[in-house]
Amino acid sequence: MEHQLGIIAEDKELTGQTLRVLMILLSELEFENYARIKQKPIMERLEMHQPDISKSIKQLVDKEIILKAKDGTTTVYKLNPKYQK
Repeated sequence: MEHQLGIIAEDKELTGQTLRVLMILLSELEFENYARIKQKPIMERLEMHQPDISKSIKQLVDKEIILKAKDGTTTVYKLNPKYQK
């Protein structure tokens, strides 16, 4: 069986920009695979514009690679459990 991360790597619709955003989100994973990071620090770390960050996150959510959740008033992201080893 192919590892689920291989499926992400082979998805031709995911651009390098979106994959870079995904790597930042993965690097921020905490307890239960939640990433509590706002878009501004992602923008600064990747030197990308906010609309590009938003577009990348939307694409990852639409493909169900990451899931959006709320922690109070803060939006957090969770790696879809199907992509966990």
